[in-house]
This record gives sequence, structure tokens and C-alpha cells, in this order.
Amino acid sequence: GAGVALYLKKSAPVAGKAQPKKQARLVDVESFETQTRRLPVPAHGQVVAARHLSLSPEVSGRIVELNPAFETGARLRAGALVCRIDPRDYAIDVALKEATLQKAQAALEIEQGQQRIARTEWEMYQQTENGEGTVSKSSVVPSSPDLVLRKPELQQAQAEVENARAALEQARLNLERTEIRIPFDTLVVDESIEEGSYVSAQGEIASLAGTDRFWITATVPVEDLQWVDME
Repeated sequence: GAGVALYLKKSAPVAGKAQPKKQARLVDVESFETQTRRLPVPAHGQVVAARHLSLSPEVSGRIVELNPAFETGARLRAGALVCRIDPRDYAIDVALKEATLQKAQAALEIEQGQQRIARTEWEMYQQTENGEGTVSKSSVVPSSPDLVLRKPELQQAQAEVENARAALEQARLNLERTEIRIPFDTLVVDESIEEGSYVSAQGEIASLAGTDRFWITATVPVEDLQWVDME
């Protein structure tokens, strides 16, 4: 038995060494391109107008005309008339300011005439001082040529004209402000005036919201913030 076992051991086949064969795996190949795409991110929020305005008159008075379309929920175009305040007091003020300006201009023309007379007298005085004439003993030597030529009086008359002109411009501006108009395309959120009601300057008469642009205040889940551009 020992001999048979030894024979089988020596006569057993021996495995030789060899390089393993390369075997390629079967795959599917596709080409890709980089693209910028918008990813939908679910969110919810509140839509608000980008522009809000509390409409207030700049002058006081009683409303004599009201746009019938001006009511809560109405949509109005820019420049549409809201209401008209009684303009009679402001028209009277314009007439008074025009009269004041004419009076100031007349006073300026009179003073300019006085200027010409004073300049003539001043030239005559200078000729007398140069020996070209006689000087009365009662003549008083002027302390300043500006006083003789009435320059302060001229400046005062000119200032009165400018002041009257500015007052007239303010009166005309107040008359224009008796018409209140919509400043931009808007939605009337709330209004509190009626024809015949009295309004005061800077008192709120309506709340407006612009219709040209809106903002959305949205709540986004934290895991979706990576897809939101924060710029």
C-alpha cells in the first residue's frame, strides 16, 4: 500500500503557470454635454406689489369732483384723475399774487427812473467838483456814491419783484395741486373719500399698489436651498 501511494504521488500531474487572459466587460457608452437647466423647487409664499403708496393731497379743500371708477379694487392707469378739490380759493390767490407782482414791477420801474435822475445829478456834482461849475454852499458832500445812485433802493425793488414772482409760482402750483391724479398704473387697495368730503393736506385718502411688478415672499425647504441662486 505504501508503494502504491508513493507511485501515485510521483506520477500525479503538475499544473503549469500561465498569464491570465484579459476579459473585457460589456458596457454601454453614451456621450454627455454640460447644460444649464432650471430645476423646479416647490415653495409657497405671499405675492406683494413692489410699490405701495399712501395717496395724500398737497392742498386742503372740499372735493367737488370724484372719479366714479375710483373705488376699492379698481385698476387705474397712470395719470387718471382721482378727484378735484374746489379750486376757487386757489384761483383767487393766483389773481392776488399776479396783482402783487404787477405792483412790484411798477415800483421797480419807478425806482429805475429815480436811478436815472440820481445818476444825472451825480454826474453834475462831479463836474462841479472838477471846477466846471459852481457849488452851492448848502450842498452836502455825499458819503457814498451807492447812496447817491440809490443802489440799495434798486436792490430792494428787485428783491420785491423776485419775491412776488416766487409767490405767484407757488400760488399757481397750489392751483395745479387741486387735481389729484394716479402717479403710476395701480390697484386701489383702499379709499376713504366721497364727493363733498373735506380733505386736508398730507391726510391719507387712499392706499395704492403698483401693478407693473410684484414680489413673492416664498418659504423654501432647507434641502432645496442648494438649487436656489442667491445672487
